[in-house]
Amino acid sequence: MMIEVNKVGKPYSHLYVERGKPATDSAKARRRVHGLFVALFDYDGRDQVAKYLRLKCGLRVPGIIGYESAWEPVFDNITLETFLDIITYVHKFFTESKLVDSATRWRNGIIEILKEENVAYEIDAKCGVHPLVDQEFQHNIETAIAGLGSPRYRNALDLFLRMKGELKNIPPDGKQAWRAIFASLECIFRLMFQNSQRLTSSEIRKHLRPLIRRSYGGDEAQLQAAEKLLDSFEDWVDASHNYRHEPGHEEPAQPPFELAVLAISQGTSFVRFIAELDQAILAQAS
Repeated sequence: MMIEVNKVGKPYSHLYVERGKPATDSAKARRRVHGLFVALFDYDGRDQVAKYLRLKCGLRVPGIIGYESAWEPVFDNITLETFLDIITYVHKFFTESKLVDSATRWRNGIIEILKEENVAYEIDAKCGVHPLVDQEFQHNIETAIAGLGSPRYRNALDLFLRMKGELKNIPPDGKQAWRAIFASLECIFRLMFQNSQRLTSSEIRKHLRPLIRRSYGGDEAQLQAAEKLLDSFEDWVDASHNYRHEPGHEEPAQPPFELAVLAISQGTSFVRFIAELDQAILAQAS
């Protein structure tokens, strides 16, 4: 049997084991990062970096800090936030110490570990850690932000940026991010329809659907397409209300992250759409 060239020499688990969705933490990844750490620091180096990390993130290393065995329980037991912070601070330590080769080996090693262990973070040029979200999603977010540049949308933009911030939390807060994108949409909706107090499917049918029919009614194909997309907007709003915290009701549980990302991605597209529709209406009126 011929083995495909791109499979030659790769570990079995990387080729044939179903990896599932990326995890927010991994004991194996922590052990590998510990291994990389002790490989790049000698006894004196571990002593120096321990003092540096104590200053930067309050890290306490029990035992004799120069011994590699003292670091294994540190990497096993620290909080996720501190573990991810250490990834950045170790790189910063190397950079400030002018140890360019070590900084490069550390960053490249971290990238390899996170990828191979299917951990849901990506590393920037200075070894900052960020939640792993696909590039198309990021592009949609940045395009929506650009569309909210007018002073008219200042409050909506603030809410939209809050959503972006919630996704940068470690771990990302999908529930709060979903709520923020909903609030941003509701803000624009209320700007368009001053007598509307809430964004609900019934309010969409009452206010937005007649506007869509007037705007796209000149062409049957585009009107039918717009109506179907409006149906999906109503469904999105109804789905979003499941994660709003209504007074007197129990706080909803955190949604699965992949569900939150899907909702936020769709919500971002709706932000762009109704903001552009609002701008077109304002331009016609002027």
